[in-house]
Amino acid sequence: MMEMRYADTDVLTLLAIPITDVLVGLGYSDKHVKDMYYSPFRNETSPSFHINHRCNIWYDHGAGIGGGVMDLVKLLLHCSSKEAMKFLSDIIGLIPDIAERPAPAVPSEKSSMIVVMKTCSPVVNSTLLQYSSVRGISNDILNRYCKEVVYEVKGKRNHQFHAIGFPNCEGGWVLRSSRYKRCTGNAPTWIDVNGDYSMRRSSSTLCVFEGFMDFLSWRMIEDGKPAECDCCVLNSVNNLGKIISKAMDYECVRCYMDNDEAGLKAFSQLAQVLEMTDVSISDMSGLYEGYNDLNEMLMNNRTHFNT
Repeated sequence: MMEMRYADTDVLTLLAIPITDVLVGLGYSDKHVKDMYYSPFRNETSPSFHINHRCNIWYDHGAGIGGGVMDLVKLLLHCSSKEAMKFLSDIIGLIPDIAERPAPAVPSEKSSMIVVMKTCSPVVNSTLLQYSSVRGISNDILNRYCKEVVYEVKGKRNHQFHAIGFPNCEGGWVLRSSRYKRCTGNAPTWIDVNGDYSMRRSSSTLCVFEGFMDFLSWRMIEDGKPAECDCCVLNSVNNLGKIISKAMDYECVRCYMDNDEAGLKAFSQLAQVLEMTDVSISDMSGLYEGYNDLNEMLMNNRTHFNT
């Protein structure tokens, strides 16, 4: 494995440098018609170089190639991934010894407003069980990985809420019910091949999910069979930077991101980092093409998956 020079969060900062800034910095034209730019790879009279600014990815229709900002630098400078990262770091003036320092944790204002009163297993609240059923998740799978969480919100005295609770690796909870989406901390969740909440590497393959309902849906589709890989649930695409170093310890990474711009961007960023190593990465979103995520596909194909 290649030893990363920068902290995970700074790697994502480099990959977020706007493609247009790179083009201008290298002396290429930024003339365009809407999102279509003139290709930096050839002279042309009609722009054929498309940039998705929100995801910071590009596609050259004339050449049939595309990718993220690092892919563009490698092609334009004919350099390696390591050299491309050095070029990008020079653009924003990152100093390695500073970049290696972990960013200070920023407490979530919303998370601090939630006070967990108690947890229980199995889930018995009828409203939560109905919500889980609507999402296509069986009671067996639900209770294998989740608990019922009773909590209060500061400022709302004598008002307790019930939610399906999915634990993260920092002792917090992702809370879901038919009415609310809340959390008591912003961190990913790691699950080993035995189904235990553990960050230990127990397989050569890592499956990455955007949300825990997608993870539970995957377990439903697998019909509850023993998992053959470790799993990571981001709980938010904003947690991507927190899993990069650990993802590099695996031989294969499979990504089950949402079929939207945020999911596409997260996969693109992770792929650009892992291509600097010998870790292979697969985009599994094609399995649920036409649906926003794995859970939506499960909900619309219950009979097929015997749920």
